[in-house]
Amino acid sequence: MVLEKTVVIVKPEGIKFLKVIRHRLTQGGIRLIGLNELILDDLMFEKLHKDLSLNLNSAREYWLKDQKLAIMILEGENVLSRVSTEIGSEEDPSECQFGTIRSDLSLHTSYKIELPDGNIGYL
Repeated sequence: MVLEKTVVIVKPEGIKFLKVIRHRLTQGGIRLIGLNELILDDLMFEKLHKDLSLNLNSAREYWLKDQKLAIMILEGENVLSRVSTEIGSEEDPSECQFGTIRSDLSLHTSYKIELPDGNIGYL
């Protein structure tokens, strides 16, 4: 058995659902080994972005800065694919498979925003 670790960032609009998200992600042998709620300033954001090699579109980057979010570290067998499947991987939450966290919770928190650079992003 090979244990993997992954990082999950719960965005500001998901904070009110943190207990639900945590419960759903820690089923079937996945362990929560770290959880921290924080507000990222520009310096912390850049360090996190570099350290975790995050691939964020401009909408997510714009939305994450200067707002409360949660960072979870999870560990378990095949945790990367299991967490990705549970969360949902589509850019637009309305396109995620029914039953995923993004699909279920986007009924309450789906946003399409115009960014300062004129691009449209989904949150």
